[in-house]
Amino acid sequence: MVIRGARTSKCPFCGERMTSDICVCGTVYPFEDGTFRCVCGEPMHMSVATCPECGAKYETFMAVPGETV
Repeated sequence: MVIRGARTSKCPFCGERMTSDICVCGTVYPFEDGTFRCVCGEPMHMSVATCPECGAKYETFMAVPGETV
């Protein structure tokens, strides 16, 4: 019997498997409604560049239609 791993998306920039909406390389993949969770856990919208809770900056996004989480 062959056991396959779960199918997850890979980041097109670094090739790592995506486990959340922010890749380990820093690329952000927002959900279909344009939101994502900051590394501190604060819900954010892709129109906001700085997290109001922790101050993390998200200046560039990769929002490709069909490649949302």
